[in-house]
Amino acid sequence: KPAEPKPAEPKPAEPKPAEPKPAAAPPRSAREIARALDLPILRYVHKEPVAVLLVLGEVAQMSGVEVRLVDGLAGDPRLAKTVRLELDRTTVGGILDAALEMIGLTRRVHDGFVQIEPSVKGVEPRGS
Repeated sequence: KPAEPKPAEPKPAEPKPAEPKPAAAPPRSAREIARALDLPILRYVHKEPVAVLLVLGEVAQMSGVEVRLVDGLAGDPRLAKTVRLELDRTTVGGILDAALEMIGLTRRVHDGFVQIEPSVKGVEPRGS
């Protein structure tokens, strides 16, 4: 009598090959991101106080650039602080810098994103 075929044992789950994504563009270079932050803005006004996080979101939208927080900054109370901004003839980066300066943070441009980090006192040149 021939051996009956054994019921197929479930194979260990193999990792599925990643589905082909639409050709994702390589991350934008730091130079391209710097250019996006140089986008001129005629006027940017928040007369009522708004959370810095809202400003970060608006900057990301206007520039098309991802804004990331340095590790450990996500729960920082400074990000919940509110600011009032009234800027004329500025840039997207100028808006970001104005909001960050008010709360003691700064930014650094990397390939693919802008990183928000604590300001290092004494390193950045200050106006007189």
